[in-house]
Amino acid sequence: MLFNKSGTTLIQCPCGKSGAISIPTSVTCIGDGAFDSCTGLTSITIPSGVTTIGDSAFSDCTLLTGVTIPAGVTNIGDGVFFYCTSLTSITIPSGVTNIGDNAFFNCTLLTGVTIPAGVTSIGYDSFYGCGLTSLTIPSSVTIIGDSAFSFCTGLTSAYFLGNAPTMDSSVFAGTASGFKVYYYGSSNSGFTTPTWNGYTAVNLGNSPVVTWLTLNGFNTNTNLLSTPNNDGVSLLMDYALNLNPTKDQAPNLPKAVLTGGNLNYTFYAGNTDVSYQVEASTDLKTWSSAGVTVSAPDGNGNCTATVPRSSAPVFLRLVVTH
Repeated sequence: MLFNKSGTTLIQCPCGKSGAISIPTSVTCIGDGAFDSCTGLTSITIPSGVTTIGDSAFSDCTLLTGVTIPAGVTNIGDGVFFYCTSLTSITIPSGVTNIGDNAFFNCTLLTGVTIPAGVTSIGYDSFYGCGLTSLTIPSSVTIIGDSAFSFCTGLTSAYFLGNAPTMDSSVFAGTASGFKVYYYGSSNSGFTTPTWNGYTAVNLGNSPVVTWLTLNGFNTNTNLLSTPNNDGVSLLMDYALNLNPTKDQAPNLPKAVLTGGNLNYTFYAGNTDVSYQVEASTDLKTWSSAGVTVSAPDGNGNCTATVPRSSAPVFLRLVVTH
């Protein structure tokens, strides 16, 4: 592999490399085209310190099956996974705000993708020809480029959680027969029924949690306080924190961090139909929100609760209601 002098930027990986590859932990930037046409690459381990992945970094890696993008990455560049025809899964971190042009072009085996809250733009041809069957567009998205989901021939539905983004009718061209757009009632603007942008459009009213349950394979009347996968995390908490309810989420719950003389607790609070409250206790018996300061949501829907830590132990808990 070729690096810059400091070893922080991976400039190029020889195309002869194959199999599973781990990028050194010193790397913080993967350069443009670094793994372009590494057709023998089957898996890649990207260290947590990486914050930048350049354009076309993994394009034409036709045997690459799955990738986890580190939490520090905020932009998925143009053509990053272009023609990765064996790619079946991708983890997009919550901090990503932009998905570039042709980012997942013709990833024909990519059947599911979670677009995190906080993404504001989805580039043209970004998921062209992918194997997607259903899709949820978060309320943060304001623009979707031409043909972004064109010829995803198995795509039967797209659920919009916010206002209608700026886009044209090419975005869903060539999707499955009977493809429909779903959106939420009077609180969201720009959609029309029975058609919108040339597609059948269905108004679901004002209950986004119903669609969330349906998309994750649950009945619409499922008890939100239940824990179907036995991870101890209720469906309501999964929904409130924007977590995947079909996987064990116990290790991914927010954790309090001691910084200086304060205890800080950062959590996702982007669902407008959920009430979030952080409470403190010194004995795990008496809880109160008094003395707890909660910041306004940032661009990714995250809030931080802060409480001064005295000589006595302080515990924090998150209470969510729907």
